[in-house]
Amino acid sequence: MKLSWQAIGGKGIGSYLNVFESNEMDMGTFKREDGYYSMKSIPVVSGFVGAQYDWSEQFSSSIVLGATHTFRQDKVYHCNISRTMLDGAVNFFWNLSDYAYAGIEYMFVWRSVYDFSDLAPDMYPKFKNLHTSANRIALVVAYLF
Repeated sequence: MKLSWQAIGGKGIGSYLNVFESNEMDMGTFKREDGYYSMKSIPVVSGFVGAQYDWSEQFSSSIVLGATHTFRQDKVYHCNISRTMLDGAVNFFWNLSDYAYAGIEYMFVWRSVYDFSDLAPDMYPKFKNLHTSANRIALVVAYLF
């Protein structure tokens, strides 16, 4: 069994996050005193743990669980910034030959989103549900050449 982990924190680290959707998790829009909007990096902490197990030379599986938290900043808003995101994946692979494999993977994501309607009601409507989730199953058959 092979175990892996990562922990990271700071501003402007979205490209280093090991989450399914790290887009816009570390950037926010804020209104300047002159009335224009600018971007600002936001503090984020994130981490994951994972395990891979080889059942035999032909079969293997893995599990990955991750969490990310974005810290809200005063007067900084953007409608896609998640407050907290939990994600994970479980998969099973079958090595058909040295050049081909097949697999199945189940993935899930749960996130809570900041409500920015109080800061910019003209830009963002009032959220009805601040929590969202998604589930997905993916199948793959690949030939390596």
